[in-house]
Amino acid sequence: KDQIQENPEGFLAKNMREYKPWAFETGGSTGKPLRFYNDRISDIMESAFVWRYRTWAGYTPSDKQVIMRYKMDFPTCKESEAPGVQDNNILYLSAFHLKDANLNDYITKVRKFQPKTIYSFPSTLYVLARYMLTERISPVPGLKSITTSSETLFPHFRKTIEKAFGAKIYDWYGSNEGVISAGECSEGRLHINSEYGLIEVVDNNGNPIQQGEAGIVVGTSFNKFAMPFIRYSLGDRIILSNASCSCGRGLPLIESLEGRLDDLIVTKDGRFVGRLDEAFHD
Repeated sequence: KDQIQENPEGFLAKNMREYKPWAFETGGSTGKPLRFYNDRISDIMESAFVWRYRTWAGYTPSDKQVIMRYKMDFPTCKESEAPGVQDNNILYLSAFHLKDANLNDYITKVRKFQPKTIYSFPSTLYVLARYMLTERISPVPGLKSITTSSETLFPHFRKTIEKAFGAKIYDWYGSNEGVISAGECSEGRLHINSEYGLIEVVDNNGNPIQQGEAGIVVGTSFNKFAMPFIRYSLGDRIILSNASCSCGRGLPLIESLEGRLDDLIVTKDGRFVGRLDEAFHD
């Protein structure tokens, strides 16, 4: 990331204009934002892999769905109301306005809409799920699946959300930089879309690690042509698996997502201490 930030022009393809590029900037949640270019091909391929993963969850375009992934401002919205808007068979609810005063309205709107699927940040659903369990609100009727992405889905998040909403979660792991793409199947295993890019797992010095050990993800995209990312370090730590999945898909598996490098404590002797969230569980 540092190399791209220091010399972005050096990473642009000479014929980048052929691919109709458009600028993208990360949020900078773990430091300085990264500005780079996506292109028409990468955009199409990204959509294709997301659609494949969502069909694993049983989703079809005709299904009614609730999406809670965006910030939506409605100045006239009361303190007790959940900001949102319906567009045909999709109900958009703001993921950034959760508060004690309007949690009941969030749940009321979701239940009244009767979606077949929900697409959201894990943390958003976790807040709503805890409220539902505390208030003894029954699961959403007719809900058949939940898809989550963009955040770590902690084990107790999954357990609480699935219990409250009454549906199975299918988690997605990807990156804005477009170098890795992986989705969960019906067996709960995380499959890497190997047509999307090449994944390596290395130690702190960039050396390959043994199978089954946690390491840093390095990805090379197969679908970015305007501004290719080659051996790009994501800053995430994962464990790969050489097992096969009972779902029958031949795609390689991720055994465990250990979290972002930025979320770990590094000891004096170079060890990584992660999963700190578990220390505060319950």
